[in-house]
Amino acid sequence: EKLDDSQRPYYEQLNEFIQSTLNNNLINQGLEQYNNEQYSDAVNSLLAAYNNGAKTPAVLYYLGRAYDWNSDHENTLKYLREYVAEYPDDENVEIADQIIYNIMN
Repeated sequence: EKLDDSQRPYYEQLNEFIQSTLNNNLINQGLEQYNNEQYSDAVNSLLAAYNNGAKTPAVLYYLGRAYDWNSDHENTLKYLREYVAEYPDDENVEIADQIIYNIMN
């Protein structure tokens, strides 16, 4: 059954809340997995959040780092470059730049 126009704002608000909660859970799970050196699992969790629209500094940085620990340099470069480009003043940009430099040289 289709939503009528009066129901649409409630649906959109509920959907936004659900997506935000899902992303927060995926990010927290991914960061915990990263901290526990479960890098493949961290990639899966953080990538799911990223693909769901969560492109925060933490997601981009730790996704790139988890790929780096898995020796996937193509994806390391992809996500760390996006992190540096989108958040040039963030606290881990220097580290990200060094990783990018090391892979490229």
